[in-house]
Amino acid sequence: MISLPDGWCKVRLGDLLIESNVKAKHLTIDTDKLPILSMTRYNGLILQTKKFDKRVAGKDIANYQVVKKNNIVYSFPIDEGVIYALKRFEIGLVSPTYFVWKIVDKNIDVDYLDLLLKTPDLIRIYTMLSTRTVHRRRIIKKNDFKQIRVKIPPLLEQKKICSILSTINEAKEKTENFIISLKKLRKSLIEHLFSYGVVKFDEIEKVKTQKTEIGEIPEKWKIKKLNNIFRLTGGKKRPKDNLPMSEGKNIFPVYGGNGIMGYAKNKLLDENVMIIGRVGEHCGAVYLSKEACWVSDNALYVKEWLSDINLDYIRLALEKLNLNRLKRTGGQPLITQSLVYSQSIPFPSEEEQQNIVTIISTIDMQIQVEKRNKQALVELFKSMLYNLMNAKIRVNNLEA
Repeated sequence: MISLPDGWCKVRLGDLLIESNVKAKHLTIDTDKLPILSMTRYNGLILQTKKFDKRVAGKDIANYQVVKKNNIVYSFPIDEGVIYALKRFEIGLVSPTYFVWKIVDKNIDVDYLDLLLKTPDLIRIYTMLSTRTVHRRRIIKKNDFKQIRVKIPPLLEQKKICSILSTINEAKEKTENFIISLKKLRKSLIEHLFSYGVVKFDEIEKVKTQKTEIGEIPEKWKIKKLNNIFRLTGGKKRPKDNLPMSEGKNIFPVYGGNGIMGYAKNKLLDENVMIIGRVGEHCGAVYLSKEACWVSDNALYVKEWLSDINLDYIRLALEKLNLNRLKRTGGQPLITQSLVYSQSIPFPSEEEQQNIVTIISTIDMQIQVEKRNKQALVELFKSMLYNLMNAKIRVNNLEA
């Protein structure tokens, strides 16, 4: 048996929590004014109307469960970490299918327990205990949940652990917000560059423009139909050896309608392949593979260029074009070669094409840097979560 540090103890969840069985019908207040909440995998309990864009609860909510701030709620699939403490609301109502628990031990910090209940160690236990009713509806029986044993440090150490992990999370959220800002800047720059060329924002009034079928563009630019720029063809059936991650000999990315869908042992095409999603919700999205790859039959690719071009500029021009707006609906979303060929894009001088590419590439590189920073923080959080929750690293040592 592995000994625990001084002050730590191992207890059953049933010693920390009791089930809350308060229903809406038991309340003396107007329940119609209470927020109806739904569980999400990554954001915990949120307004039902925010999750589904509408209210899905019926008129009769008498048997909906009351959940109060700091109550623990779990739903299905619990083995994916769908278990959270209520933080955003003082009180709300949740579906009768949810399980609501109240913390009864005063030596438990709700933030600590909220983190603990989603650790990989606990999720492995949930997986073993969960039963399948229908697809994805994996849940744990209440008695089994109460019997799960967890390691608990003293209250002060719980709070310090939460403070450390919260600092990492805050850094991650700041990085996420910076990425969002960079993407907004990128979108704004593309709009500006393809409307006025490479000029400062405060100098656009000096640019002489022309009105065209694709909108207003600089007077000196030309317009070309896509059928005069390239020839498309469909990809081939997805390889049977396709793996979700690059592993071993499976090093060639496989592109489908929504981008990379896996990795194969063999390539279909060499590097510098322009790919357009053919089917799926994101059909019309454009990808430029700088490495050898495979293109599935859910995508189109350029088999022949009809003139010398700047690949990176064409990719940006097609992105600005937004082929997805042309998709056929009424079944599976679809983009056809003829629809693509019928569209036109602007053509500035070769020098200005490259200048546009350079400006956007600078933003793209910064976005990739920030994405790597975010991933590093995600990995740091996972590592610290495991080590702090298992006393591999002690908070007193970090403070020394």
